[in-house]
Amino acid sequence: PNSVTSIGSNAFFSCALRSITIPDSVTSIGDWAFGFCSFLGSITFGENSKLESIGKNVFCHSGLTSITIPDSVTSIGNSAFADCGWLTSVTIGNSVTSIGNYAFIRCNNLTSIIFGENNKLESIGKNAFTDCSSLMSITIPDNVTSIGAGAFNYCSSLTNVTIGDSVTSIGNSAFAYCSSLTNVTFKNTMGWKISTNSSMSNSTAITSSALSNASTAAQYLKSAYCGYYWQRG
Repeated sequence: PNSVTSIGSNAFFSCALRSITIPDSVTSIGDWAFGFCSFLGSITFGENSKLESIGKNVFCHSGLTSITIPDSVTSIGNSAFADCGWLTSVTIGNSVTSIGNYAFIRCNNLTSIIFGENNKLESIGKNAFTDCSSLMSITIPDNVTSIGAGAFNYCSSLTNVTIGDSVTSIGNSAFAYCSSLTNVTFKNTMGWKISTNSSMSNSTAITSSALSNASTAAQYLKSAYCGYYWQRG
């Protein structure tokens, strides 16, 4: 009902729900609230939703087929949609600034990730989209500054990647085992360096001309330097 402002942790854990409508009044959903609801195929948020964040494991192992994150949400928690094997499309609300670690790990039918034109996303956590094996392309929004370690590893169908203008760090193995990756477009090719450690000591510069070649950039990210830490600036 519209009087509800919060849904507690584990509230509907492992229930046989098929669908649910979250009223606009709800501002918080606790950890694991709909975890392991394997028949849950549909979540509906109101047009004036006030939901502020999606906690960890909230929808993990659920049967969701698509999800539109309301514009009121500012963060997606760790493992929030982990192992949602039926999930095919995700629309990220404009106010989301961070996608947590393992947020969409093993969503292996996910083919579409949509960011709004006015999105505020700043960071993608480690292993956020690991083993999303049906994902074929991704454009990292221009507001994003960091891509976590292993963020897209084992995305075996991933062919095209665009790295946004503001990205200054890419974690090690972010695109490892992306066997189909052939085109990577860096919107900003200047000032990149790589290192075998996160402190970036003994770093090596990557030339702008090398990263301007989409095929070469793909090889660097998925194989030649995939185990390295990348930093720009």
